[in-house]
Amino acid sequence: MIGRGVVFRRIRLQAPAARKETMSDFKGYKDEKGAYVNKQAAAGLVTDPVPKDVKDWSTESKPSGILFEKPKSADDWKQHRLTPSQIDQYWRDGYLTKVPVLSEKKCDELLDDYKKFLDPVEKHPGHGLFYEFHSNQSGDPDNILMHALGHWRITQRFHDLVFLPAIAVRILMTSYP
Repeated sequence: MIGRGVVFRRIRLQAPAARKETMSDFKGYKDEKGAYVNKQAAAGLVTDPVPKDVKDWSTESKPSGILFEKPKSADDWKQHRLTPSQIDQYWRDGYLTKVPVLSEKKCDELLDDYKKFLDPVEKHPGHGLFYEFHSNQSGDPDNILMHALGHWRITQRFHDLVFLPAIAVRILMTSYP
């Protein structure tokens, strides 16, 4: 969730032997090489050509600097730390809520980028960089549920989101008990 806060959630993984689902439980098929193909995902695969003047942000392994200013000192990083009680809550409950990560202005900027993906008439020039794109998975034209994979390749802001210190520092702090 992007907004005034983000929910950090711990996912409990099961060993493969303990999983109850099998590939036959999902709606899909095997391709000519015997690999499983999810029908719904395959329906959304993007094969549009990408103009040469459109940058693929997946080629950049550092933030562009458009979403946030890189911390310059240890104190700049410390402001993103979780408190001991937040860490305890995370390990007790498996999640945290109301953890601020972006200003309203930065959220609005991300939403402006996002809205460019939703235009049904004129696709974003970088649309071909999506791995998968579904304009509405709800089936109800009055209740749009857009699902896509690959936003981070298309705009600087979505690319920089993965490097955002307010998220990255907190994820590292909750990665190990």
